[in-house]
Amino acid sequence: MPIQRLLIFLLFATTVVNGPKPVWATEPDAPIALIGGRLLTQTDQGNLTGDIVIHDGKILAVGAGIEIPANARRIDVNGLTVTPGLIDVRSTLWLTPAAAREAASDGRLNALDGVDPLSEDWREVARQGVTAVYVQPSGNLGGSGAVLAVAPSDSVDTLVIRSVAGGQATLGTTGTSTTSRHRFTQYDRIKKAFDAAKKYGEQKTKYAEYQAKQKKAAADDAKKKKADSADKKKKKDESSATSDKEKNDNKEKKPAADTAAAKSKTTSSTVKPPTKPTPDPAKDFLLRVLSREVPLRIEAHREDDIAHVLKLADEFSMRIVLEGASYPRAQLQQLIDRRTNLVLGPIVQLESSPSYRKGRGDDWLTSLTSDGLRWALSTFGEQPRTSRLLRVQAAAAVALGVQPQRVLQAITSDAAAILGVDDRLGTLAKGKRADVVVFAGDPLDPATPVRLTISEGKVVYEAGTATPTPIVAMAEEHLPTLLPESYVIKSTRLLRKGTWQPGRFLMRNGKIVALAPDKKLPISIPVYDLGAAPVTSGLLVAHGSLSATASIDDRSEADASNIQAADAYDPSDPRVTKLLEAGFLRVAFSPGSTNVVAGAVCQVRIGAANPVRGNVVAMKFVLSAKARDAARYPGSLAGQVELMREVLQAKGVRSRLFAPVAIEQALLDERKQRIKSVLRKRTTALFEANSSAEIRAAIRLVERFEIRGVLVSPDDVSPFIDDLKRLDIGVVARPVRTGDYDRYVDGLAKASTAGVHIAFGSTADEDGRMTAALAVSAGMSREAALSGLTAGGAKLLGMPINSCALVVGAPGDFVVWNGSPLDLRCRPTNVVVDGKIAFATTAPGDSESNQPEAASLGQVNSEGP
Repeated sequence: MPIQRLLIFLLFATTVVNGPKPVWATEPDAPIALIGGRLLTQTDQGNLTGDIVIHDGKILAVGAGIEIPANARRIDVNGLTVTPGLIDVRSTLWLTPAAAREAASDGRLNALDGVDPLSEDWREVARQGVTAVYVQPSGNLGGSGAVLAVAPSDSVDTLVIRSVAGGQATLGTTGTSTTSRHRFTQYDRIKKAFDAAKKYGEQKTKYAEYQAKQKKAAADDAKKKKADSADKKKKKDESSATSDKEKNDNKEKKPAADTAAAKSKTTSSTVKPPTKPTPDPAKDFLLRVLSREVPLRIEAHREDDIAHVLKLADEFSMRIVLEGASYPRAQLQQLIDRRTNLVLGPIVQLESSPSYRKGRGDDWLTSLTSDGLRWALSTFGEQPRTSRLLRVQAAAAVALGVQPQRVLQAITSDAAAILGVDDRLGTLAKGKRADVVVFAGDPLDPATPVRLTISEGKVVYEAGTATPTPIVAMAEEHLPTLLPESYVIKSTRLLRKGTWQPGRFLMRNGKIVALAPDKKLPISIPVYDLGAAPVTSGLLVAHGSLSATASIDDRSEADASNIQAADAYDPSDPRVTKLLEAGFLRVAFSPGSTNVVAGAVCQVRIGAANPVRGNVVAMKFVLSAKARDAARYPGSLAGQVELMREVLQAKGVRSRLFAPVAIEQALLDERKQRIKSVLRKRTTALFEANSSAEIRAAIRLVERFEIRGVLVSPDDVSPFIDDLKRLDIGVVARPVRTGDYDRYVDGLAKASTAGVHIAFGSTADEDGRMTAALAVSAGMSREAALSGLTAGGAKLLGMPINSCALVVGAPGDFVVWNGSPLDLRCRPTNVVVDGKIAFATTAPGDSESNQPEAASLGQVNSEGP
């Protein structure tokens, strides 16, 4: 044990968290002073520019002009934003996998029993500004949850902020809970558990009262015996002249006293004592819930389940915190009237999406975040590191229309209040626990990097550098519902070549026919001035199957190079509509990953009358484990490489399936033509490769056959950056997963900085933007990320230059945003396809911004960019 402790000490003493300074960069007794920051205090002080002094784990002072101790470590945060530490009110951080899955129906579990204090997952979470999490068991009635710090630790005790902060329960989310009958059974089980706990409490009270009476009777008896003893002594000291008559009288009275005592003893022995209850920790905990010491946190989504939650609250007079609440319907007003505390999320479905969360309307969140309710926002993480994506959920809440200040409260002060730790966490105030975060921009923008994270006065994350990012106000502008055949779009923020530039472009008959940044326009053409509203081409999904892989892939043989993904494209698919509404108008529509030679990747224009353009833009090859099948060649990575070499030699691999000779020859010819196009560099080769061995194999194939290669979905490109640059191999990044380590986005940022071109794949409408935003937070330039989402990504795949760019000759496809596409708080206000409105967030109304202004006289610039 001493050796183990020494190793733990050395580990924490030498660890560096993504920066030049160690985690414990400050002397234990030295104060920390944050100087000149924009302080979002979440108190009555409001927002101010000032300083914070921290010492001995507490905030000593907050404000402008406060005294700074001479021995303090002074950290200049001028131009940066300082907030309280963020709080994820439902997480699995610190829990072992087994503990996160363990469930109960009687309240017997304690989350602290499943905590692994030596887990390293906290590092990714602290890097994103989260300093506290709430963890709990699972099940119909699992047990007690706790509030834990996000900081290095070697024991559970040092992590605990509040050991018992809530009781966990669910209705309609576990087991066979799809029918109302099963859900009622779950409600009845919870009710019976509390009935049993209440009875147990009554037994404890009755037995305690009995014990108190017995104790009092014993005390009275001892007191009486003491008094009798004193009387006897006194009698012995009396004069020996006591008459014989008095002695005889005493003897006559004694039997009477003895008879009375015997009678009392007989009467007492006839009273049956109450049964002593067997100690039951689970029921003892439920009694704390019944006494309102601890709230019951119960997850319920459907209207009838929420009604049962409120019924439990009434019957047992419990404090309730409602989680989920996806479909409150008629119960909404009840929740408001009762001022029920809520835990909401996840808004962005990054993990499993159970049926009870599907189909929530966009007004779901805004309807629950009225002024009458206190609510907190959570990731509802299934993976320990999911808590690092709390700001992604917060940004999504703002995008749905919740005020940013309310959202920030939901992950700071209101979160602390719901957890019962608002006396210690949630605000920047004197005397509070020093959980503080410094951001290089807006804290609700996931693309904003964290400069510094402090947990209980100790620096647990410090970035090497963090250039302040200007906080740009959102610009809500809308185009009219009906646009003329010819018009001009004007904005101070047009996205061109990855940068924002002032300018305007002329649309005519569904195409961009001119760019006129400094030229005058014919007076007959209306000009729509969008002010500072950003305008981009449609965004690009650089690799996506729109969940149509089952329709595309044919597992009959591993060489499926004759398959063309676009044959399975369905423009009426709801996922297509979601992409359009999210501003994605181009998709490199790809086959799945079942086959080693997966087939042809095609460009698809979302929302267009003729959606399939350019036919084949790439061929997809799969080196990942998804294409290995022990029942079908190849079953190993070596076999995959062997098959690809055979295919790329352009000799043609004949089908192993029976087919008429003519059909077999036609398929063979088609396969040869597609592979020849790859070898001539007319078509890009996409290599899906996840692991290091797979990436290395893909690089060798690109080098050997001298083809234009792109890696798809690599897990970590950092070790291969030099090879990628040397061979001009680009990367299509897969969406960030909740279980990823930071090295994934760090690798993308490093590769991009080194000159490797990065584009972004997607499996859902927001995946690509989220990955780009997190890559920017990790150090990728905003220009490179925007380019990867538009023209740079198209160029990487070999698409025509006008596919995702505002250039002359491009189709009239563009998106008007209320902020940068890299800011997940922002959303499209208008999506235009072929020069006409395809989607608008709200009805245009009669605002002046919807009315065209008179154009100036002169000619337009008809040249390209």
